[in-house]
Amino acid sequence: MNKDTRSDTINRPPHELWGRGIELFNQGEFFECHEVLEDLWNLQSEPEKQLTQGVLQIAVGYLHLGRNNPVGALKLLRRGLQRVQPFRPASAGVLLDDFANSVNQTILAIENESEPVAPPRIHLASEAN
Repeated sequence: MNKDTRSDTINRPPHELWGRGIELFNQGEFFECHEVLEDLWNLQSEPEKQLTQGVLQIAVGYLHLGRNNPVGALKLLRRGLQRVQPFRPASAGVLLDDFANSVNQTILAIENESEPVAPPRIHLASEAN
């Protein structure tokens, strides 16, 4: 993410940063997702900060996995999943059960040195209707 884009996200309201971070995650743009969610995280208070940090860590975990760093991926996916778990089944307008289950499947695949599953999508609660 270049400086101009980064300054654009810093000036957005928190709900727009969250939405943009989710969109980038779902597009597989994990580094950019991390950047946007980090901007959001800096604006937040607890407990929202924990959910954002969890999704951010999961995004970086998938970034590491894509860069053939399973050790780094495993570390961040575990940390992120631990932070997301308390917010299940849904929080901040997103459905977390399928997301968390998919992240757990990726963790198991890495641990078993089997073919990792594709990164999950984060579904909005509004999509469930």
